[in-house]
Amino acid sequence: MASFTVPGTANPQRVVDDSGARRFLFTMTAGSGSFAEGRLSLAGVPLVVYFTDRPYRQAGHMSLQDFMSLWQGDAEDLGNDPPNAELAIYDAGSDAQSVLIIDEPEMSEGSISFRVKLLDETIPATFGQATLFIDAFPCAVNGC
Repeated sequence: MASFTVPGTANPQRVVDDSGARRFLFTMTAGSGSFAEGRLSLAGVPLVVYFTDRPYRQAGHMSLQDFMSLWQGDAEDLGNDPPNAELAIYDAGSDAQSVLIIDEPEMSEGSISFRVKLLDETIPATFGQATLFIDAFPCAVNGC
């Protein structure tokens, strides 16, 4: 039987984080949206979907108000390290994506807006159906 050693594997880096902390990610689908003066607005957002990856595989829904409460419970950390997000805009059978950092959410009935910093691509001034995918943030990992 052949045997070999892979160079540099004496202290391999962990590829999967199995530290035990659940990492909740979020999505919100909007009927329409707009982008102006550094703010992304999403209208017609009925619920926020949250989910985890392996090994927990938990998923569910929450209201925009519950999402805002979660965010506000972590306002200090989020001010220092706001989450990354991706906006996928549906356009005649295709998606256009923009990667961004979101901060300072504001909510009104069925709508939410964020101050954003674009990391790549652009966002049109107005658009139709879209989904915002949001990375985990500290409260979403540890609870508040």
